[in-house]
Amino acid sequence: MLPGRPHLPADQLEAGRSACLQELRSIDDEPSHKLMIELRQRRYPDPWGRSSLGEEASLRAVTIDDVRQFHSRHYRPGNMILAVAGNFDWKRMCDEVETLFGDWEPLDVAEPAVRNWRHVGDHIPFQSNQSHVGIAYPPRFI
Repeated sequence: MLPGRPHLPADQLEAGRSACLQELRSIDDEPSHKLMIELRQRRYPDPWGRSSLGEEASLRAVTIDDVRQFHSRHYRPGNMILAVAGNFDWKRMCDEVETLFGDWEPLDVAEPAVRNWRHVGDHIPFQSNQSHVGIAYPPRFI
């Protein structure tokens, strides 16, 4: 394994899954966060309206092979930006970048298929002493 490449050890999947599930459950404790997730899902078509936290069923089902395949397919050098700051040796930095990433091949990746956005209603029942209102407008192009 080259330096700079993720190891993605199988024995750390459960800890990562546990942290993700805990964060997903924490949404119920933050009505404003829940509101923004719902608003994005209703306003933007899939996949852009999806929550970055995922869904419980998917988090429970994912395997280390799924994670490795996703990384291999989606973490590519296309449109990559490398930023370097400070006092450094240009040649040495270029050589190091070549060593670490020289064999990294770009892939043609298709744009995600856009599905229609969903509208589930105007009110989300939620047991709370708080009320939150979210409003989204369609984008305007001039």
